[in-house]
Amino acid sequence: RYANDPGVIGKTIQVNGVIATVVGVMPKGWAYPQEAQLWMPLHQDAKGTERGAFNFTAVGRLRQGAALAQANAELALFSQNLARQHPDIFQGMSFHAMPLRDFFSRGARTIAFLLLGAVLFVHLIVCANVANLLLARGAARTKEFGIRAALGASRGRVVRQLLVESALLGLAGSAGGLLFAAWGINLLIWLIPVRLASWVRFDLDYRVVLFALATGIVSVVVFGLLPALKVSRTNLTEVLKEGGRSSAGGVRGRRMRDYLVVAEVAVALILLIGAGLMIRSVRKLQEADIGIDAKNVLTFHVSFPPAQSPDAKMSARFFEHLIPALNAIPGVVSAGASSSLPTTSAGTDSFFLEGEPRPKTQSDARIANRETITPGYLQTFRIPLLRGRDITADDTAGKPAVALIDQRAAEMLFPGRDAIGEHFTRLAAGGEPEQLIEIVGVTGNVAYGRLTDERPAPTFYYPNKQAPAPSMFAALRTKSAATSFSSLARQAAFSVNKEIPIYDVKLMTQVVKESYWDSVFFGTLLSAFAVLALFLASIGLYGVMSYSVRQRTQEIGVRMTLGAQARDILSLVTFQGLRLIGLGLLIGLVGAYFVMQLLRGSLEQISAHDPLTFVVLPLLLLIVGLLACYLPARSATRLDPMEALRYE
Repeated sequence: RYANDPGVIGKTIQVNGVIATVVGVMPKGWAYPQEAQLWMPLHQDAKGTERGAFNFTAVGRLRQGAALAQANAELALFSQNLARQHPDIFQGMSFHAMPLRDFFSRGARTIAFLLLGAVLFVHLIVCANVANLLLARGAARTKEFGIRAALGASRGRVVRQLLVESALLGLAGSAGGLLFAAWGINLLIWLIPVRLASWVRFDLDYRVVLFALATGIVSVVVFGLLPALKVSRTNLTEVLKEGGRSSAGGVRGRRMRDYLVVAEVAVALILLIGAGLMIRSVRKLQEADIGIDAKNVLTFHVSFPPAQSPDAKMSARFFEHLIPALNAIPGVVSAGASSSLPTTSAGTDSFFLEGEPRPKTQSDARIANRETITPGYLQTFRIPLLRGRDITADDTAGKPAVALIDQRAAEMLFPGRDAIGEHFTRLAAGGEPEQLIEIVGVTGNVAYGRLTDERPAPTFYYPNKQAPAPSMFAALRTKSAATSFSSLARQAAFSVNKEIPIYDVKLMTQVVKESYWDSVFFGTLLSAFAVLALFLASIGLYGVMSYSVRQRTQEIGVRMTLGAQARDILSLVTFQGLRLIGLGLLIGLVGAYFVMQLLRGSLEQISAHDPLTFVVLPLLLLIVGLLACYLPARSATRLDPMEALRYE
């Protein structure tokens, strides 16, 4: 903004109507907390009497050599002293410190480890395929290694040669994977619909490169060691026989390949079930009744800086003019405003009902979501008014305080009786006086907070003229696509007051999606890994069956010469693959039953052992596996018996 001018230090700028002096420039990339770009001193109230605002987060640095447990012990003592000095506010409350990294990553750690597990599963399937390829390739080169051994090559020399070849294979694969990852990072970020905090970075730095190369090389070497040892164990007499076939794989080699295929199928099934559960969970969230109609609704944020709105009633006056201006736009059905949007975090209120004893502390009081709304809010979001009346323009500061409550609050607070006409007392908070409020209407339930929150709280709606908020969200419902109304909405806001900033112009459907974006993101990635695992497992099964058919060419020729029909050969080969698939599915189902316990915290409205998922996805894998077996089996039925008997 200031063209890297070093002389910016000492300049004065206007911030929210306040003249401020620039005293420093932070390093590039520093945006703590969240996406801050400018920092100003925190000014407390001059009276210093307001102790009930708990919307601050304290950050501290431990002394050298101090432990976190020691800091928490001191905080516990501090909490006790505060409770003694101010029992009306701090009684029963405590403070707890945690590492800043843990504070930022809370909730994401489980998902990160689950994604890491999914990547590991796919990696194991790839390694199993590579091991199968090395076994098949080694079996084909058995005669070559027999000749080397006859010429004096030791077993260690043969193993070293095969391991070097495996390492080169791993190096080439890792390099290709890194090139794909460089492009894939941008795709990954594109899949995230919200702006991430500055501390979340996806950097392909030297540590990632070294880790990827080391993982690829070590994996191929480890999975290549067993085939190398198997191939190096040669019988010179059998190998050097003319047309000797006993060295072309053997029973142990076939068993090893079969075991690897079984493992691939089992791992692929676990990933498929995990992805299926996540997809069904996301579908439940998408189909959830959030209490509003989000289609064709445009929203934007309006803030009222203290310097520009010293009177708390300015918010009410601003929206008293803005809502009619928005309604006057051609194509707008209705407009309204609220202190927060559905599916986002709402404010909270402490209160007690009329006739109840006054709570001794705020922690003993009842808690509810708090929403400040304008007339037209319910109509704009199509929230049903079940009983009573709506908020109107006549609900001003000079009139008796009123509120709407949702059906959830009515059932919890007034079971078996009508809530209309009941009263509650709202405790003082944020400098506002204590109020006795009458309930004049009951609305349908609306989801405030993330859709993944476990227990939604009851919600109270207050008129903006009686409980003005310093920050509000305007919303307008349109007849057609709401996206095209953003510029008209800005013009309407500027026509009321050019000094008031508006931002975060979004469709309501986007706001709703952002409330569960992490579930969609995780489900998308897990599904991609599951599809990849299914593809790799089917390729591995196809490879093993094709190799088995080649190894049994003479046997098949003999069977056909003795009268075996095509369907007999087809069932013979298919049954062999079906046996491997069945064993893999059985192991995979048992493994998925236990592994899916880890997903329980990430699933919404669905069991970690959902019967439909545990039935349909194994059937899908069975069908894909049978197809992978059918293609080699069909080629076996087309063999010419005479050609087959001349094999090798």
